[in-house]
Amino acid sequence: MDQRWGGEQTRGWTALTPAEQRVAALISVGYTNKAAASRLGVSINTVGTQARSIFAKLGVQSRVQLANHLHEEGIVGPGEQPKAH
Repeated sequence: MDQRWGGEQTRGWTALTPAEQRVAALISVGYTNKAAASRLGVSINTVGTQARSIFAKLGVQSRVQLANHLHEEGIVGPGEQPKAH
């Protein structure tokens, strides 16, 4: 498990910021960056930056891998809305 200096986890769901968790959950259920940005009231550039960070922290390469990862972890199910965490 990767860790930052202070012992914080740098990989996995708990390594994501709350904003990144919201973006990850939306992307995993099919939201585009534009739709996620609109839903969250942030810029599309913010969502894009967060998506790149999410992919790195979770070790995934695509939106499909992200959805599969979150499903396997029980965070979202196929076709479900994101669960609160």
